[in-house]
Amino acid sequence: MLWPEADDDTLLKPYQAVQTPNNGEGHYRADALNQVAQLNAPPSEEPATLEGNMLAGLMQQPDFLLLPSAKSGAAALITVWENLSSALKEAQKELSGASTEYVRAADQSRRRQLDVHDHESDLHHEQERSNGLKEGLGNQAFPAKYRMYTKDLQLLRSMLQQDFGDMVFIRRTAANQKNYYFFGLTDLPAAPQNARRIFGELLDMEGQLLASSNGLTANRAGIDQQAQELLLLAIPKNHRTARLISELNRQIAEELRIQNDLHQARERREAARGRLSEANNALKQAQERLAQQERGWRRSARGVLGSTAFPAGVLILEAFNVRAEFEARDAAIRNKGEFRSAVGLISAGTDLLLAMEFLANKVAHNHSLVQNFQNRYAERVVLRIPPKVAEVFGQKLITEVTGKLAFQSFAGTLFVGISIYDALHEASLGDDAAWGYGLMAVGGLVGAIGGFFTASGAAFLGMGPVAWATLLLILAGAALVWWLDDSPIEEWLTTGPFGGNRSAKVPHLWNDPQEAFYRLVSLFAGIRIRIGANPEQARFSGAMGLLDPAEYHAMRRANSRVRIESNLRGLAAILGSANIQAVSQLRSSSHRLSPRDMTQSNSHSLSPIRPLAQRMFPDALELFYEVPLSQSMPRTPPHRWQTYALTVRAQIILQGEERTWVFPAPSPTDVLRYNPDQHDEPDFRKTNQPFWANEQTHPDSQP
Repeated sequence: MLWPEADDDTLLKPYQAVQTPNNGEGHYRADALNQVAQLNAPPSEEPATLEGNMLAGLMQQPDFLLLPSAKSGAAALITVWENLSSALKEAQKELSGASTEYVRAADQSRRRQLDVHDHESDLHHEQERSNGLKEGLGNQAFPAKYRMYTKDLQLLRSMLQQDFGDMVFIRRTAANQKNYYFFGLTDLPAAPQNARRIFGELLDMEGQLLASSNGLTANRAGIDQQAQELLLLAIPKNHRTARLISELNRQIAEELRIQNDLHQARERREAARGRLSEANNALKQAQERLAQQERGWRRSARGVLGSTAFPAGVLILEAFNVRAEFEARDAAIRNKGEFRSAVGLISAGTDLLLAMEFLANKVAHNHSLVQNFQNRYAERVVLRIPPKVAEVFGQKLITEVTGKLAFQSFAGTLFVGISIYDALHEASLGDDAAWGYGLMAVGGLVGAIGGFFTASGAAFLGMGPVAWATLLLILAGAALVWWLDDSPIEEWLTTGPFGGNRSAKVPHLWNDPQEAFYRLVSLFAGIRIRIGANPEQARFSGAMGLLDPAEYHAMRRANSRVRIESNLRGLAAILGSANIQAVSQLRSSSHRLSPRDMTQSNSHSLSPIRPLAQRMFPDALELFYEVPLSQSMPRTPPHRWQTYALTVRAQIILQGEERTWVFPAPSPTDVLRYNPDQHDEPDFRKTNQPFWANEQTHPDSQP
């Protein structure tokens, strides 16, 4: 009445429609239910249940057979089917309860019989029968499970023939995924198909063997090793229901993927927020440390700039600047003219006077002499600017020019003029260092003009914006000069016979090939002077033996060695013979440390000294001297001691046919030429004497 007829082979093939006439017997008629399923919902009568109301609403929609509506309609039909099947299950449950009571009564009767007939043979027979029954039930387990789904699935196929009529069971060994859609298997997520094989034994709670992967063990235990045939529920792949379910599963999988991506994005966002928070904390800590360092640096800078050491250092630098101008005076006169040399000396002198005034005002500003100088010269107004002129510059132009400002402006003007002249000179030689001198001139001009205007802006470390701009421009220009200045070989290549710059300032390089070649050879001469201890003294400290007596006694006394080397033997071997001429003097220095203010005073003197022995090598000359031992500072007063050192002057004379070349030669752009009357004797008072090398200008570290 409630179930269609079905056997074990019914679900192995598509549903076959059966026409059952309605004779009033109350039999199940699938075709009538299928026709009802295809009808539209009644227009007037309202369903009596919630599921019926939902199904009616879905069926009235034009897209009822589309994916969402089909899903909802299927859910409503399943609910109706569950209501129908629940009544049957209740009846089966009552029948099962009665059967259970019957079985329980049978068991009790059997126990009484066993108690009465307590015979081992009967018990053994009962156990064998029980085992047989269990084995039979085990064999019937799969058919029983199969029959559980047969009626329900046949009912579904018969009621919805267009949707599930082609749904069948297919044996696993004959399954073909290309032609069929398998419920619960086809749309599973793709996973790596790795072959797996499991070995072992399966035991029950009492330790008895149930199954084994070893066939011999299973046969000995009497375990059936036959594998059961599996059945898969499938429908043709091109069927409408298969397509709808595939599309539904695809949308569900896509939604799950989107939810998973959204969850991962949220996790990444939280992780990014955590990293951002950590980075912000680290940045705040770094900013705090930087602020602390900046505050400490500012305090240190204020302390240095506000101390007496800073003006003293400036004074020392200006003193060295004046000394350097004096030492380079001859070279400046030769290459740049007497006017440039004189202006350079005057500029260095004015800077030295300004440094002295700065130091005096810092150290002894309360002294009467300093105050008198400040009032009479430094703070004295030497020029008053009319108010109308100041109005032109927006009242930012100062109205009174003091003597100190006028002197500073004069020094700045000299600096600007010198920088412009040096820039033009370097530009005429094709040297890019002219850009650096030009930038220094701009910095000096800013400083010279900025002094006539009132300071605007916050001061930093005691200096206003104009002062900082002047300082930075001059420092940047000096850095450019150091970076862009041509090396001697670059100067020779630019202004020499093979260069394109025929400057009138260096006619000896492009107009005299012999002089140009002489300057080029000097660049690679590689003269090196090394002064150190005599390594041969220890060898001559023993018995004289067969050694030369004069050499033996000289080497025993000599404690210092001077070695003079050059590359001229390999460079100019075909040009002539090279002879090394060297002159040495002993530099004696007297030192005294005042115990009152702990200041040290030094005095120096030079005296001639002759070598005790000498050795000639193809590329070097060694001179051996006996130098008095230097004293160390005594620990107790009087703190006076004496030190001694050698100072060397050397030159290499290359004699050839109709030429005499003396090395080291001046730089390629220096117009100076060798004159025996002027350059034949060394001058130990000068460090950079032309045509003479010493241990400072040509140390052994030079390549």
